[in-house]
Amino acid sequence: MKVPAGIKHGVHIRYTGKGDSGVGNAGDGDLYIQINVKHSDKYKRHESDLYVTVPVTIFDLVLGAEMMVPHPEGEMKVKIPKGTQANDKIRVAKK
Repeated sequence: MKVPAGIKHGVHIRYTGKGDSGVGNAGDGDLYIQINVKHSDKYKRHESDLYVTVPVTIFDLVLGAEMMVPHPEGEMKVKIPKGTQANDKIRVAKK
């Protein structure tokens, strides 16, 4: 059973036929799961977007750089464009 990526806290998922057997010939019942999303000190979530704050040097901002950034599925390489300003957000689509 797979939980969809980006699911919100409090959502219920129904798995048809995965519950207990019914009485007589009723067949298997449905399994309902309520999702409780655990708070993270590393990531912040806003709707379907995930945010992480990463320290960079002034040289990375001025000259541009590539750096490894934490991601729930493992670290990923992110490019910091030349001339990036402090507190700018860099968007990594579909990750």
